[in-house]
Amino acid sequence: MMKTDAKKDFLPRISLFSDGEKKSCEDERDLAVVIKPVAGRKGEYLAYCRSGFLDATFSVYFKDTLMGALALHEFMEMIRRKYEKQEIRTLVSEEEILFKNEALLDVLADQGEPEKAVG
Repeated sequence: MMKTDAKKDFLPRISLFSDGEKKSCEDERDLAVVIKPVAGRKGEYLAYCRSGFLDATFSVYFKDTLMGALALHEFMEMIRRKYEKQEIRTLVSEEEILFKNEALLDVLADQGEPEKAVG
């Protein structure tokens, strides 16, 4: 029988927003996707986009791998299609992030130079 504490080993705690931070996909009429590392999980990240209109947050949890790059690319495309925009701003959290996977770096390069998220 599995103990309930075992879930903590594979379900990371993810905090979308820092104190007072509330980013929105629709801010300034352009799209913004924020990328943050998952605390205590090296090489694991969360990308999210807040919709004020829907009062919801769209997100994808991904790793610094080829499959993570595919997941992030598909997430960005989903947001782009949903909001019918050509470009998405990428905001990287203030925490240091060093992606190693070439495919993941290519996905981010396609989005332009990431900006630092203020929060």
